[in-house]
Amino acid sequence: MASPFEIFRRNQWLVVALFGLSIFAFVLLDPLTSGGGDNGLFPIVLGVLLGGVAAWLISNTTGRAAVMWAAAGAVAGGLFVGLSGNFFGGDVAVRTAEGDLTRNDLYELQRRNQIANQFFVGLKDKLEEREPDNEALRGTPPPNFNYVGVRPGPFGLQQIPNILSQFDPNAPEEFGLVFAYLLEQEADEAGLEISDDYVNALINSHYGVSPTREEIRELRTRMGVGETDLFDAIRAELRHRRMFELLAPNPTSLPTDAWELYRKLNQTADVAYVSLPVEEFVPQVAEPSEAEVSQLFEDYRGQQPDPATGLGFLRPAQISLGYLTVDRDAVEESVDAPTDEEVRAYYEANKSEFRNPAYTEWLSEQRQMENQSEIDSLLEGGAGPGLPTLSPDAPADAPAMPAEDPQPQPTDEPQPAPAEEPTAEEPAEEPSEEPAMTAPTEEPAPADPAGDDDGEESPEPAATGESDEPAMTEPAAEEGEPQPQPSSEEPQPEEPSSEEPESGEEAGSEEEDGDSTARMRAFEARGFASLPAEPQEEETQEENGEQPPAEEEETETAAAELEAEAEGDEPAMTEQPAAEQPPAEQPPAEEEEATEEPPAEPAMTEQPADAPAEDSAEEPAEGADAPPAPTREKPEEFLPLNAERTEEIRERLKRDAVSEEMTRRIDAARDFMFLLGEEVWSEVPSPDDPASDVTEEEAEELRTAARETIAERMATYAEENGLTYNRLPFLGLNELIDGDYPVATAEIPGSARTGQPQLAIAPLLGNFQTPLFNDVRVGETPDGSALYAIWKADQRLPAEQELTDEGVREAVVAAFKRQKAAEAAAARADELAEQASAEGVTLQQVVEGQTVTGAEGGAPLEIQETGPFRRLRVNRPTGLEAFLSGPSPARNPVPTFENGLVSEEFLDAAFDDLAPGEAAGVPGFRPDRSLTVELKSRQPSDEELSTLYENFLEEAAAEPRLYRQAGIEERRVALEAFINGLFEKYGVDRGAIGAMDRDG
Repeated sequence: MASPFEIFRRNQWLVVALFGLSIFAFVLLDPLTSGGGDNGLFPIVLGVLLGGVAAWLISNTTGRAAVMWAAAGAVAGGLFVGLSGNFFGGDVAVRTAEGDLTRNDLYELQRRNQIANQFFVGLKDKLEEREPDNEALRGTPPPNFNYVGVRPGPFGLQQIPNILSQFDPNAPEEFGLVFAYLLEQEADEAGLEISDDYVNALINSHYGVSPTREEIRELRTRMGVGETDLFDAIRAELRHRRMFELLAPNPTSLPTDAWELYRKLNQTADVAYVSLPVEEFVPQVAEPSEAEVSQLFEDYRGQQPDPATGLGFLRPAQISLGYLTVDRDAVEESVDAPTDEEVRAYYEANKSEFRNPAYTEWLSEQRQMENQSEIDSLLEGGAGPGLPTLSPDAPADAPAMPAEDPQPQPTDEPQPAPAEEPTAEEPAEEPSEEPAMTAPTEEPAPADPAGDDDGEESPEPAATGESDEPAMTEPAAEEGEPQPQPSSEEPQPEEPSSEEPESGEEAGSEEEDGDSTARMRAFEARGFASLPAEPQEEETQEENGEQPPAEEEETETAAAELEAEAEGDEPAMTEQPAAEQPPAEQPPAEEEEATEEPPAEPAMTEQPADAPAEDSAEEPAEGADAPPAPTREKPEEFLPLNAERTEEIRERLKRDAVSEEMTRRIDAARDFMFLLGEEVWSEVPSPDDPASDVTEEEAEELRTAARETIAERMATYAEENGLTYNRLPFLGLNELIDGDYPVATAEIPGSARTGQPQLAIAPLLGNFQTPLFNDVRVGETPDGSALYAIWKADQRLPAEQELTDEGVREAVVAAFKRQKAAEAAAARADELAEQASAEGVTLQQVVEGQTVTGAEGGAPLEIQETGPFRRLRVNRPTGLEAFLSGPSPARNPVPTFENGLVSEEFLDAAFDDLAPGEAAGVPGFRPDRSLTVELKSRQPSDEELSTLYENFLEEAAAEPRLYRQAGIEERRVALEAFINGLFEKYGVDRGAIGAMDRDG
């Protein structure tokens, strides 16, 4: 029997090949393919391997000859792939003086930048897991290696625009990548190097916490990056960032800059001007010669078109979109209306959507009343044994009557002579200090009811400090009942101190004490007058059929009454004995009952209808345990399912059903388009494919046929499924967005709800490497009237054109005429300014009867005035932004101009160059017009600036954060000049970068 190893011995070459491929897969394949298939190194290595294997198979030899064939094939394969970079996406993206950048180069720059950024973001997360309470760590943002977009500020509370985005907020990522590449060229020229020690120091010190090797290893493993790749990425990012710090200008602000800022914020100018549109001068320009056309074309053939001037004849990147449309109106006709049963089911399942607002309001009122009742109970019952419960309705001379109940309920107020009171046997109806009051009761007792009728309400709640009895006594006195008068004649045997008032001195001293006590109570009444009325009291009055008195009337009456009694209004005091004497009669007996049993509510409800409101308002405080009466009936919790609400639900269900059907149709269309593209387009051979033997002409014919096949099948599918099929011609980005193409403004469904709507076609515009008919995007109109399934049917990369190409010569001639017209408009502006600057002549006088071009029959000149305006204003943010950034100067819009925008030359003329009465020609904010401006006045004038400077010295110290930003405009101008100079030095067309990927 043959050994099983014989098989391996006979196929040693296969074993070796498999072993080599395994090593290649485990060691080299991952680094070569990390980040995506566009890596420039992987196609070359693949070409080397395929070339070597193909040459070895073709040679059909063994030994050294086979090795030579394989080596030659590997070299040929590598050269072929390297030179035919277009097949692998290696087309030129940006041309520079130091060499062209392919898309693969840009991808590598992007991948390197992402590695560095992701590492430091992940490192911060790791360190925060270890030290969650480290505030310094949380407040430190990651290093910033980007030049476009925004970066987080301290604690992530602020988004700060990066360098290039400060000048163009919509600058694409490619701007930043190319800018970083140019800075690296500068670093190479300067010999700047970054060592591994420098990279290590940054990793260990940036966050103030050094990571462990294990943390870094875990982070690298999660990112799928080797240690060498990580250090190389950080090193490269540090090189260009360090070079930017060395080269970028940073002018120092001087004190004069702060004064200049103050002047721009406070000085005003009043300007008159006339506008000279360039288009008015175009008809006067003669046709250019052939030499002029050729020269202009050569000067701008490699630049992107500028819509404002028409200059730039590089054909921009263009795409042709195909799309299917689902129209809401069409779908709505095919969807049945919901039945009554469906409407009822929806109503029952979603009743919370139909909650009655009146019920919610009623429920809130009930909860407030319950909460108020609890608070009132605590206030009344929890005052403490040493603190009286005061009422604003208590008269100042109310005697302190001890309560039988040992609760903290008695609202007694301190009396001058409380020692006279007997024991607790005396109920709350007979104060101990009545001897001083019995003497007046012999004569003015009949006058007491009259005193009550005078409008003073103090006798009614005279026993406020006594809980219930005073409230019962007062109505009797109000009705003129005779009980109080005979009670004054009886000696009240229960009071042991009834004989003491015969002493005049003691009576006098008690009267003086009573006066001082009354004054004190008047003061206390005013202090407590602002206490809120108790809800139980108001509700009890309503139950009794009484109107609760206004709080202002109660407090004012109580205070006035107490003041009057403090001044010696004695008749009011005689009522108190009258209230204490009735024990021998029936009504006073009821009062005793009410005093001994605090919750005696029936006694309160028996008051006559004309009894003062304060009595009933006082009594419920004793029965605070009674639940408050509801102010109104309980409404229904849910709104009824009436005809109007039924129709509303029916429309909602119909709308939702239509939306679901639209989504279903467009999703099915997207899937069908994707499969169709895979079926038809993927079968078209490419002339760049080594395995293909078709020429470019043959391939183009096959592509045309495939497009026609896809168009026919999509049109058929659309007709069968209630959709609409369309295809747009080749259009550039600006033509697509600015044209009348609703599909171009369709948004990704749901993105508008996030506050940041995104165009559905943006990924199609930004990536020219995706296959045609393969990437299908869904978009919806902002109003939801249609859904689209959109794909890229064809595309053209930016390319130079020839003067003989279709439409190119016409574009050059139009740009030439526009250029000459702009020069004529500027000359006309200077001419008018010279005439208006003459002595005694104004711009108004100059323009009268003249036309824009100066030719007869042209458009007349019209003068406009801005009125006084400032050059700058103070932008004062609110909320957290005010704390983070504070006030800042901002450009002030100029009245009468579109969006308030004018050129810097206009502002310089108005605030610096011209004197009142002088005029000058200046360019407009856009190159479509020139202006003649005349300064009418400037306030304060140049002669009065000394006064403004004194104000500046006083006010600048009040806002240091504002004036520390002085010179910011100068720094901005210097930085912009540096950026533009760097792009110009290396011959980079920034317009080409923007057109390459405006939204990518």
